[in-house]
Amino acid sequence: MVDASAIRTVSGNPKWGKKKVKVLLFFTASILLSAISSLVTWNLSKNIKPEDPVYVVGSVSVHDAARLSEYQSRAQPIAHAAGGYAPLAMGSPTVLEGSLPAPGHFFVERFESEAALRNFLEAFENSGVATLRDEVATVHFMLALPAYRGYRE
Repeated sequence: MVDASAIRTVSGNPKWGKKKVKVLLFFTASILLSAISSLVTWNLSKNIKPEDPVYVVGSVSVHDAARLSEYQSRAQPIAHAAGGYAPLAMGSPTVLEGSLPAPGHFFVERFESEAALRNFLEAFENSGVATLRDEVATVHFMLALPAYRGYRE
């Protein structure tokens, strides 16, 4: 908290001094916040390595449940061969804050690296399984996130 006598010392005019101090404090806080944000971003980007695991998060709506097992039996071996794992989590999420970005069931999958994910996507497209998936379900979104290296157990 800024002492009122210090404000008077700045300018001799208490109203002008308070305004100037507020502007200076806001400006200083903005610079500090920007610097901290830049350092955190720089540190996170330095920690991400191509060989780190990648998590795929997405949302799908299944509209042909009878053929879902056919799709899964064809897609899972491709994922495993590329360094992927069966979904780590799947279902309807519980919203803790905000709102869902899409309808459907959400899933989280893990791949051993960014290269493993790229290999899976290429094999997935070339195998024709992507066409089967599109007949069985609608993908609302899929995104890839690198593993956070700062995590400690």
